[in-house]
Amino acid sequence: MARLTLFFISLFALFFLCARLVPTVGASTLDDPPIADIINTLEADGLISHIHITISVYDFKLDTLVNNRVTLDFDAKNPVATELTLDRATVTGTLNDTVWVTFDQHFNQPVVVPSLNTTNSGPIPNASLTQGAIPFLDIIPLGILDLNADLFLHAGSMDIPIQITGLKQTSVPTTYDLLLG
Repeated sequence: MARLTLFFISLFALFFLCARLVPTVGASTLDDPPIADIINTLEADGLISHIHITISVYDFKLDTLVNNRVTLDFDAKNPVATELTLDRATVTGTLNDTVWVTFDQHFNQPVVVPSLNTTNSGPIPNASLTQGAIPFLDIIPLGILDLNADLFLHAGSMDIPIQITGLKQTSVPTTYDLLLG
């Protein structure tokens, strides 16, 4: 009898836990953890797997050394078994607690990332070098950036909106191209 009682108590507890964890569309409470907190806690690889920054020094209007702007792109990784569509990305790239690069990109053509796959964002012009171009050159040999990101996306064929704010990623591989003219 004790085993049967324990079984039903365990079954009820499991049912209650599952019912509590299932998200309700449109409902949110203050004690629900944001998605980014869950990803950060799990120390998952994150949703941005690589950054590529292009520094131009050949056209006075586009000269990174004059306007402290670069063009960059990133690889968006989808770790889930449903398609994700990225509409907007607001990202701050830091290293040693210093902000080096920022951008806020609304994608005219949303970036579609198939399930369990990776897709490139395409060029993002006018990312800002917050410390200036010359100091930025010092971090190039390190080949990494830490990211703080807010991502606005839709999931699956039902186009469920998801806002991931406060996503933190460390040591994201970063490559650089220097365009000389």
